[in-house]
Amino acid sequence: MTSRDALSILDFSLSANAQPDSLMAILRAYADESGKASDVRCRCISFAAAMGTTEQWKHFNRSWARMLKRKDIPYLHMKEVIGGRKTGSGPFAKFASDSELTKLMLDASGCIIGARLVCRGTSMLLDDLQRVLNRHRLNADPYSFTLYQSVVQLGTAAMNTHPTNPAFHLILDRLEQPTKRLAEAEELYESDNFASWRGWPAVTALRPKDREGSRELSELQAADFVAWILRRNLVYIEEWMRTIKPQIGPMKHEQWGESLRLWIKERAEREGLRHLEAPLSMHIWHLLRSARLLTHYPYDEERLENHVIAGRASEVDANLKAETIARAGAFPLTP
Repeated sequence: MTSRDALSILDFSLSANAQPDSLMAILRAYADESGKASDVRCRCISFAAAMGTTEQWKHFNRSWARMLKRKDIPYLHMKEVIGGRKTGSGPFAKFASDSELTKLMLDASGCIIGARLVCRGTSMLLDDLQRVLNRHRLNADPYSFTLYQSVVQLGTAAMNTHPTNPAFHLILDRLEQPTKRLAEAEELYESDNFASWRGWPAVTALRPKDREGSRELSELQAADFVAWILRRNLVYIEEWMRTIKPQIGPMKHEQWGESLRLWIKERAEREGLRHLEAPLSMHIWHLLRSARLLTHYPYDEERLENHVIAGRASEVDANLKAETIARAGAFPLTP
């Protein structure tokens, strides 16, 4: 049995108590990380999820398969694509050409936009995240924290896009210590007053013995693609976040945006095309944002601190909560 078969069976099981026509409408999300916290050279990590209905994923899978065939590649994994550009060997060596890399990333983003997949993601400066986790004695590693963040974002997106049936199933690639990390993420979620009333959704990590993983499941390739874009963008603007943003002052979003826009413009003019991958990833980021499909939160220590405090101090409006539950039919968000 393949991973896809197993997930389909689980979806059917989760939908057993739902309305007869809800099986095709069940939301399925796939998430992946970019950057490894265990790598001492890693400064930034990201976590991204793409979510859609069964029909949206069918549309995406068809267009993604055609894209891979046109590019004559077995799968899309951005770390290997960039590695192939540098080494000039393997199936991704053809993307050493800047024009070919640009076409590949535009085609990949076109598949996501064409299927109208909802994308949610976070990216974080790793040392800032670790300081916040330590300060608040939060029982989690960076992966668990970003997974928790993703579930919060997906829950909000599910209620906004499918208010009468916001239940979703989140699928993760294989990961180390899955039981421990899922438990840590759920514990963080339950301590977040803003989100915990919705309930923890169905979350499944592919098992080590599964024959398929991100290199076989196009849905996880989409998540990897978005996660890589978010991390690459944060790596590119890290200098601004560490040196310029603190001078502007806390929670001044408009000033941050204008300052960052000018900083990126000046850096791009200074470097020209020597760093194509970062400006290209920003272009793809803008495409997904302009299509109203991507919501992305880049975090430094200040924003992480504010989020952790706010999540534990939030009080959900009782009337809004009651209206939401009445509209959705049943909570938690587990199918």
